[in-house]
Amino acid sequence: MDGGKWLFGPIHPEFKDVLDYFARAYAEGILDPDFAITKADQWHEKNSSGKGLYCWENMNFGIRWNLALRETNPDATWAPMYVLEGKKGKRAIDYAAGRVLSGWVIGANTKYPERIIKLLDWMITPLGLDVTNWGIEGVHYTLKGTRPETIEDYTIAGIDKAMDKSQRELLPEVYEEFAEKPDFRAYQSATGTGQLDFCLLADKAVTYSWDPPGEVDLWYEQNASDPGLHVEVLPPPPTAEELERIKDIQTNVDSILDPAYDKVIIGQMSLDEYDQAVKQAIEAGAEELETIYNAAEARLK
Repeated sequence: MDGGKWLFGPIHPEFKDVLDYFARAYAEGILDPDFAITKADQWHEKNSSGKGLYCWENMNFGIRWNLALRETNPDATWAPMYVLEGKKGKRAIDYAAGRVLSGWVIGANTKYPERIIKLLDWMITPLGLDVTNWGIEGVHYTLKGTRPETIEDYTIAGIDKAMDKSQRELLPEVYEEFAEKPDFRAYQSATGTGQLDFCLLADKAVTYSWDPPGEVDLWYEQNASDPGLHVEVLPPPPTAEELERIKDIQTNVDSILDPAYDKVIIGQMSLDEYDQAVKQAIEAGAEELETIYNAAEARLK
């Protein structure tokens, strides 16, 4: 966004700075030459074996890579770094959203919407939060204190105060079972909890259970205290008609611009030639995307 206005970045001149940056990184051998075809598993393997240098992703992955790297090199370290200012003095936005994972909706044709509402209401109660994040009490974790009946303040600070993370602890045998796994996702996958299942609010204390103590605490403190790392703005909700139009335009525009990005980066297309791709994208409706999003934004005011 630019001063409250939605912009489709790839068709604006500033986006060429991004492409130029990656093109230079590719030419200098800094950017992985297989960037365009690397799958997630291959990417993790490279960053876990000393073949990776830098990435822009969830910092939790750094924990996973460090555990693997330090088996052969105790000094190996991935860590988050301060995000530098761009040409206009602005810093990049982090997507980390505290306890909030995403939005959920109830389909218009749902037979019993009131039951879904009751389920959602229960999932954000203290018991619901424990079940959807920690699993089954006595089977997966121990509750060392008492669970509050309700939560009065649903800000992140309010929930954290009511649901003291020090009062819950994975059972030793559960911890050991998953300690050798790549990261906390193995636990969530096996138990159907947290980010790998239907969960409204994420309790990050579970994911920290296997983190190396001390080191990663600093990472999270940095993320929480840095004003340049804040939650990204959610796009405004379009109408059904607008949504269909967005899908059509996005498909056409992506088919033009996606190949152009790669060609510029690997040196098969100049930045001047990229301007021609932008022209084609505009003809395919890229500017209409901006119009739709800004109209949707206006309806919220």
